[in-house]
Amino acid sequence: IIGKKASFAINQDIHSIVNVGENLSERENGQWEKVVCNQIKTIVDQGIENWSKLIIAYEPVWAIGTGMVASADQ
Repeated sequence: IIGKKASFAINQDIHSIVNVGENLSERENGQWEKVVCNQIKTIVDQGIENWSKLIIAYEPVWAIGTGMVASADQ
């Protein structure tokens, strides 16, 4: 759904920000890279032509409101 919404917004000449990120169990199980890549792939698969109107931001779900923060390496 997020990929479709981003594509629609861009086609309407709206600049968009899409956050991607994994939850804590995905991080702890070493699946974070697969999860984030799949999220980005759903956006890429929409055939967006003007990437200058899209920002993809990494914000791990486990770091939102928990007091835990992602390190620079993460």
